[in-house]
Amino acid sequence: MLADECQISPLIDSLHRAFRKPRPGRRRGIGPVRSPAKRIGLLASLVRKYVRIMVHFWRVPAITHFAPAMGWLALLVFALPAFGYLLVMLLARPPPPAIFAAPYGLFAVAWYLAAFLVMTPLWGLPPLWRAAVAAVIAHLVALVAPVSSGMARYPLYVIRCGHLPVVGTTFAAAYSYTVPASREYMVTPFHEHFFCSSEEAAAAGFHEFP
Repeated sequence: MLADECQISPLIDSLHRAFRKPRPGRRRGIGPVRSPAKRIGLLASLVRKYVRIMVHFWRVPAITHFAPAMGWLALLVFALPAFGYLLVMLLARPPPPAIFAAPYGLFAVAWYLAAFLVMTPLWGLPPLWRAAVAAVIAHLVALVAPVSSGMARYPLYVIRCGHLPVVGTTFAAAYSYTVPASREYMVTPFHEHFFCSSEEAAAAGFHEFP
């Protein structure tokens, strides 16, 4: 690996010498003149050396496990939540409006990017465990982050209530809530309060929207 890495600097120097333009005032007759065919041959040899170095580099276990870990992470962050959303649409009565999925799509993208950053330094774990640990850590952070707290806690309330919860917001001192049958039912960064029933929301000082 070290010997291959030592070839990178000579490759750059050779490429620079092969394609640099002559300095002003230097006569073209001095020094070797490379024809286009020779330059193409030199470039091809440099590419072959570069490919050999990169092939050796990608054989490092930490690198070879990274692509499968990205696939597992996409499965955990995108595929499984999408499957859960389809189950909610099929089984929930009444089902939530289709616009309900739009904010959660953005949340899933942010979740994936955060988990990707967490996953990068976890070299020693197998791909599946590496992706799972990163996804869990990113989700735990989302539970306490002000912007994503409500969206991260919503699935927990679905499990707790056994059905879609009532969603409340205090944004702009509204203190309003929406029920699953409402067309305005959705979860955004501004919805941070959840209740298992309308009575529970009313007891907490919320009124139904609109």
